[in-house]
Amino acid sequence: MSTPMESKKLLIKLLDVIATGPVSPSDVVTKTGLPRYIVLASFHILEALGIVKLIYGRGTYKVYVLSEVGMQVLNNLKKDNDEPVFLTEYISEDAQEAATA
Repeated sequence: MSTPMESKKLLIKLLDVIATGPVSPSDVVTKTGLPRYIVLASFHILEALGIVKLIYGRGTYKVYVLSEVGMQVLNNLKKDNDEPVFLTEYISEDAQEAATA
């Protein structure tokens, strides 16, 4: 089980790659070295929360970009402090409910 700081670093790593422009989950796996299952699960959650947006999808191939909310989250995560970041400050109540359903 990872610590909150390890989880924060992993999220920053993912969002940094997504912020570079349109990417597929495979691109993120290649650029981060993270296991495919973690990247795919992360995209599923990030999309449900409105942090990433699907811009192209055909079959199982999908391409995403970081949303404005995602950019705010990334900038907040990068602040040099150990304070927890609560994503609920950025995400609409509807998206929060959909993500926890």
